[in-house]
Amino acid sequence: MLSFRCNVPRSGGARHNERMAHTFLFVPAVWSVTGTVWRADGHALEAQGRTEIAHREGCWLLSGTLKVLGAPPVEFVHAYLIEPPGPEGNQMKWTFENATYGKLRGLYAVIGSSILSVFGCDTSGYHGSEHLAQIDADNYRTAGLLLLHDRVVYSWQLDLKRPPARAGGRRRTDQAGSEAAEPSAPAAAGEALTPDPDAAPADSDRAAALRTAR
Repeated sequence: MLSFRCNVPRSGGARHNERMAHTFLFVPAVWSVTGTVWRADGHALEAQGRTEIAHREGCWLLSGTLKVLGAPPVEFVHAYLIEPPGPEGNQMKWTFENATYGKLRGLYAVIGSSILSVFGCDTSGYHGSEHLAQIDADNYRTAGLLLLHDRVVYSWQLDLKRPPARAGGRRRTDQAGSEAAEPSAPAAAGEALTPDPDAAPADSDRAAALRTAR
C-alpha cells in the first residue's frame, strides 16, 4: 500500500491568516508618515505627512495629509470611508472618491503580520495595491503603486510611526478620544492645503490619492 506524508496541519485553522494584534486601522490613533514617492519616470520625491484613524458607529475613517516635496511642493488631505470588519475580523471594504480617479473601491485583508489593500475604479481605469508590514505595535512600513490601466503612475515606500506611550503606559489623546501626536486638528477632508495653480489637476489629485498612509 502506498503511503504519503501529509504536510497540511491536522487542525482546520488557517495558520497564515490567523489574525495578529494589528494596531494600524484597528486602533484609533494618529500616525506620522515619512518616506519616498516615485513618479512614473522613476524620479524619487521625499514625502511626509500624517494619517489619523477614527472609529465612528458604523464607519471607520482614515484621513490626513501628505506633502510631496516636488518643485513646488504640494500638500493635500485625503479621506477614506472604511466598513468595520465583520465577525471574521480580517477583511474591510473602503471607498475614496475624487474628480480624477472616480470612486475607488478597495479591500483591506489581514494576512498574518501584514495588511494588504487592493483597489480600483472600472470607470476611470485607475487601480493599484498596497502592502503594510507591521514592524511592531508602533511602526509599519508600506509599499504600493497606482496604475492607470497598465501604466504605473506612482509608487511609494513609507514608514508609519505611532507616538510612543507616555509614562504610565497611556498615550496622550485629543478631546475626541483619538491618540494624537500634535495638538493641531487635521484639515477638512478633501481640502487642498497648499494648492499650486500651475500644477496639472491630475497630478494634484494623484498626490491626494497616495495612501498613506497614507
